[in-house]
Amino acid sequence: MTQIMKKKKLLALISLLVLQSMVFGQQVIEGIVIDDKKEPLMGVTIIVSSSKTGTTTDMSGRFEITLPKNGTTLVFSYLGFETKKVAVTRNTTTMEVVLIESAEMLTNVVIKGFPTMTGRARKRRENIQNISETVTAIGSKQLESQGASHIGDILAKIPNVSFNNYQDAGNFTINIRGITSVRNGEAPVSIVVDDIQLPNAEQLLSDFYDIEQIEVLKGPQGTLYGRNAIGGAINYTTKQPTNTLKGKIKTSMATGNDFKILGAISGGIIPNKLYGSFATSYRNFKGYENNRNTFLDALTNHSRELSFRGQLIAKLSPSVRVTLRGQHSNIENGSYQYIQTPDDGNGANFFEGRPQSNLLGTSDLKTTDVSLKVQFKTKVGRLLSISSYGAGEYTSQGDLDHTSADLLYQRASREFNAFNQEIRLVSKEYDNFNFVTGLFYQNKETIPFFQAGLDGGLGFKGTSFPASISENTNKTYAAFGQSNLKLSEAVELTTGLRYDIDKRSQNDLTNSVERAETFTQLQPKIGLSYKASKSTLLYTNYAVGYRSGGFNAPRSTDVTVSNPSQFAENYGKEVTNNIEFGIKNTFINNRLIVNAAFFRTSFENEQVYVVDLGTVTTGIFNLEKVINQGVEIEVKYRASNSFDIGVNYGFIDSKIKQADISIHFAQENGDLGGSWEGNTAPYVSDNTFTFFGDYHIKNFNLYADVNILGKFYWHPDNFDVQDSYSKVNFKASYLFGDVNLAVFGNNIFSTDYNNEYFSKEFSTAPKDLRFPGAPAVFGVELMYKF
Repeated sequence: MTQIMKKKKLLALISLLVLQSMVFGQQVIEGIVIDDKKEPLMGVTIIVSSSKTGTTTDMSGRFEITLPKNGTTLVFSYLGFETKKVAVTRNTTTMEVVLIESAEMLTNVVIKGFPTMTGRARKRRENIQNISETVTAIGSKQLESQGASHIGDILAKIPNVSFNNYQDAGNFTINIRGITSVRNGEAPVSIVVDDIQLPNAEQLLSDFYDIEQIEVLKGPQGTLYGRNAIGGAINYTTKQPTNTLKGKIKTSMATGNDFKILGAISGGIIPNKLYGSFATSYRNFKGYENNRNTFLDALTNHSRELSFRGQLIAKLSPSVRVTLRGQHSNIENGSYQYIQTPDDGNGANFFEGRPQSNLLGTSDLKTTDVSLKVQFKTKVGRLLSISSYGAGEYTSQGDLDHTSADLLYQRASREFNAFNQEIRLVSKEYDNFNFVTGLFYQNKETIPFFQAGLDGGLGFKGTSFPASISENTNKTYAAFGQSNLKLSEAVELTTGLRYDIDKRSQNDLTNSVERAETFTQLQPKIGLSYKASKSTLLYTNYAVGYRSGGFNAPRSTDVTVSNPSQFAENYGKEVTNNIEFGIKNTFINNRLIVNAAFFRTSFENEQVYVVDLGTVTTGIFNLEKVINQGVEIEVKYRASNSFDIGVNYGFIDSKIKQADISIHFAQENGDLGGSWEGNTAPYVSDNTFTFFGDYHIKNFNLYADVNILGKFYWHPDNFDVQDSYSKVNFKASYLFGDVNLAVFGNNIFSTDYNNEYFSKEFSTAPKDLRFPGAPAVFGVELMYKF
């Protein structure tokens, strides 16, 4: 029996013994609070009469509270609504509470503040204005109001965060405080759905068809969010089913013959025992004219997407809950349609021309994820066993020379699967102390394949060059914990620790070579918050972030002085040291919220992606030392009960302090700009700015925003720069009973920008290559809820 199998069996045995010894019954009441229109109320305060026990409702109006022995009455209070008392018995386990708008609200003009923003950033329901983390939360109402359909629409509005969705299926870039995702490497953020970390980051691109809330956390979050949380975490909470049957159908048509339809339904299968939900979406997009291949007279950035998501929730007892969740998606996109640009140093801002490839590129991504979460309520808190498995396959083919000549073609594929197992204990709410601790295991396997060939008029049937193919395995073992201790009524201390062991191996089938390396990292975290007043919180954090190293794809072409490689066979782990100072303010009865933060991040071995057509490979290399520092400000103001406005601003100063080009690059491969020290790290925007307004009265809603993304450099030589650009977006909707009709526009003034850019110095291509962003998009949307 291998050591790995022994570790797995020992972990399973320990988990079983812990579960059996700790489970016992407590009276826990779960419920939902709604208004007389059956809309959920967020931020309702719930207190057990004659005690200090209390909680608040989350974005979906839900709550959970453990009843003390002498508790017989729950008191529900919410600004603008009448306070309500509800008697409970020892047999009460669930309830639905309806609050009625107060007479004062009906007869007088009283401006209500923003609802208390309750989130789960620290794995428990809390007011995010009272925690020592920089977090932005967006609820389902905001998602609908803004017309957000996928994660890129949200990230574009958050300070010092940017998102680029590439043309080939499943590929994208997230940059959060200067920490960037790299192709074929690890993501810079952990992606979590209902407490379950997604094994495959590609599922991040799924449409928002059943999302209740999204929280974006900044700074290293490894102690609570696990692998790849070097830059932060994106925490999804889906709409949970209840006994009541609910559903919606939404369809839209937009520029580019972009047709979408989605449906979602949820309800009780066995009242108070078994609940279920199911959602599906379909998209058929023909493509934008700015990506029309003029040589073949064909639109090239087309997309067809189909996805399903479902879950079953079973309450086996007052102490045991089981959640089974599954998701499948299939994305078919155009691909490999790049436009050549001039070599004058301003190609990144040259927006003329169209694709000229003689071959139409395609890409296909299929992914499937399943998970099982078992929750036990024990005398010390919630004990969770979370198991998840994800698998998928990516395939693509297209032109390699990106001209109308019959020269070169390329094809690629990637098979992947990952199994995660986590055991987590979340303590109950003690008066002055709570904690989260657990163990994590992952086994991930990938088989990347790449091959180029001579077109010669035969297209993809032409003569093939030797292929690059390898089998890669990563086994991760980790232990983690985080605690929060109230030193006084105003001061809270946060401490956390995570230790990762990443065992990576590669079977290089191209060159018949086996490689293996182990990466380890201790990641401490410490934070301190001070509640200076009822409306002001001051906080500071220090944390270490970590992203594992690994192996680049094998070279399919011999490496010589005349044909050198731009990167080594492997790349090192990336480690960051982060310090942050922040302030959160809530004024005028929650009508004005002003939050600000300053951060400084020091990188060791920042990972950077590069394309090398000279050896027909792609890979990752390290910048030895980089320092990013910046500020973030978020302001929103409720001017009236019908009108909200807000401003989000971010600034980053990024500097490469050490980068030994001679180690990572061969100078014969082109002029790489000499020394990079003092340059800005790639993909880091110096400024981000969003101004928004949201007007809502009776059945009408109008939302508009202006997003400005500051300049950034595509490569560390800083030769190719994307100038600052702005986009204006809007959505107007009117509710006719249960039917909502909306019109929307994105980038309505059709600002030019690029989503991808490769300079010839880094790719060794004969010309710089670009892929343009979306032009002005207008559309109409129809939604029916029941």
